[in-house]
Amino acid sequence: GVHAAALRGYLAELRDALALARALRRTLVLPRWTCYVDKLWAGSDNIIGMGFMYPGSQDAPFLPFACPMDHVLSPAAWAKAEVDYRDGSFLSSPRLSPELTAAA
Repeated sequence: GVHAAALRGYLAELRDALALARALRRTLVLPRWTCYVDKLWAGSDNIIGMGFMYPGSQDAPFLPFACPMDHVLSPAAWAKAEVDYRDGSFLSSPRLSPELTAAA
């Protein structure tokens, strides 16, 4: 489906962005991605029947939505790999200095 196709594209983006960050010796800013299914942290007997949403959320549809990192990647694995990165929301943070915003 659309979610699997999107994930393939996201992984290709990530591969290219990581290679570029390493080549330039820069910190990787993760791309912003869209999720088309919600990630369940606990099992569900009928996630497909629930429209790929967390049980109880069907009354207020929210799909698609901006994915947090841990919906696609393992933060623990990234920490273990010692990859310097920032979340995709980093560049839109109001706490970011104007100099860094302009440099990005």
